[in-house]
Amino acid sequence: MFTFGWLTVTADDLAIWQRHPDALFTLVELPPPAQGPSDESDDRDEDETSEYHLGTFELPPESGRN
Repeated sequence: MFTFGWLTVTADDLAIWQRHPDALFTLVELPPPAQGPSDESDDRDEDETSEYHLGTFELPPESGRN
């Protein structure tokens, strides 16, 4: 279980996993939402969690092939 934030998985990500179940994805953190001029602090709220999406992927070498 991950407790560091939210992960968005798209239909394209799932299609890659279905075709290549051993694919290794990078985890990409999305930037925090822009704060408006009325926000007093530039720091993120302690209760706020990060948001991530899956980035590029790598396919492991096929074992047993010459």
